[in-house]
Order: sequence, then structure tokens, then C-alpha cells
Amino acid sequence: MNKPDGLLHVNPFRGTLDEEVMLKLIRETKLQDKEYKFEYSNLAYGILGYILGIIGGENYWDLMNDYAQNDLGLKDTMIGNVTLTGYDKKENPCSCWKWEKSDVIMSAGALNSTAADMLKYASIQMDESRPYLDLCHQVHGHGEKDFKSGLAWRLTDDGISWHTGSAGAFSAWLGLCRKNKTAVFIGTNYALLKVEEPGLELLRSL
Repeated sequence: MNKPDGLLHVNPFRGTLDEEVMLKLIRETKLQDKEYKFEYSNLAYGILGYILGIIGGENYWDLMNDYAQNDLGLKDTMIGNVTLTGYDKKENPCSCWKWEKSDVIMSAGALNSTAADMLKYASIQMDESRPYLDLCHQVHGHGEKDFKSGLAWRLTDDGISWHTGSAGAFSAWLGLCRKNKTAVFIGTNYALLKVEEPGLELLRSL
């Protein structure tokens, strides 16, 4: 798992899809007018990011950095390459995934942040200053048995919105309860560590 060319070291999305392939996927994917069963897809997030970049008139890399830092005020949040050390199950070091601006699927895992910025982001989700964010916490589909699907958020029946992001040996979990104005962030550099259960337990205890 921690081989030099393994998943913990090498970004499997880097260079695997170019703009031509992405456009071909968008054009040839036929959707029916019905509700589909929830299924997480890095490719789907990549397509969304690619489309946002086109609508915004610039590369998604620059568009997201401008939005995060200037619109949301998250000065330590950015798409780009950072140097951090993660670890596999045998305590062997793992490097961060690397990205390039030409990677059209970067919206599925290229964002870097800090715990302070993530909690600030949670506060923004709860302060109602940006009404469009309310749409993200409304039910848009049915997920697995213990949650429903919002827009990028998984929604529990007791009012919690949460999302986990993982890239190589690094994982981040953010959960928030908009009703109680509480939030929990967990970040780890230990590969494949499941953070949802302790995150939900801690959030529900607040």
C-alpha cells in the first residue's frame, strides 16, 4: 500500500483525464429524468469543478482560490501543492498528492486548508449571511440508511451535515449542526483512518 508508486504516494487522478476526455464524458453521459440512488463519485465532483471553471471564465484552480480567500476570507485555504508528511499503517512516511492546473478533476481532492479555516467555514455555513448555502443543507436525494444527500453534504435525521475528504494518507472530516450552531473538525495524516464515527459522536455530545 505504501509502495513508491502506490495510492498513498501517487495521485491517481493526475494526468488521467484531459479536457477532451472530460468533454466527451459530459456529452456522452445520458441521464434519465428520475431520482438516482446516492453514490459518491470523484469523477462527478471533477465534472462539477470543470463546469464551474468554464462558467467562471477561468481555470477551476484560480477560481476556487479566489472564492475561498477573497469571498469567504479563508486565507489559509487554497488549491495547490503543499509539503506535509503522512503515515501508513506501519508508520512509514507518505508524501502529499501533487496536482497541476491541467488536472481537470482537481476539485475532487486538491483543496488544502487548516483546522482554523475549516471551523471558520463551518461558521459561515451556519450564520445565514449567504442564503445560497442553505441549498447545500437541503435534502436532494436519499443516501445510505443513516443519511440523506445534500449538495456535497451528507445529512442525518438529527440535523447534522457532514463531509469527509481523503487524499492519499490524509483525511479531513467536518460536521456541523446548524440548529445548535456547533461544529467539529477532525484532520488526520494517518492513512485510511475512519473519522466519521468519532466526529459524529463528539458533535452530538456538544
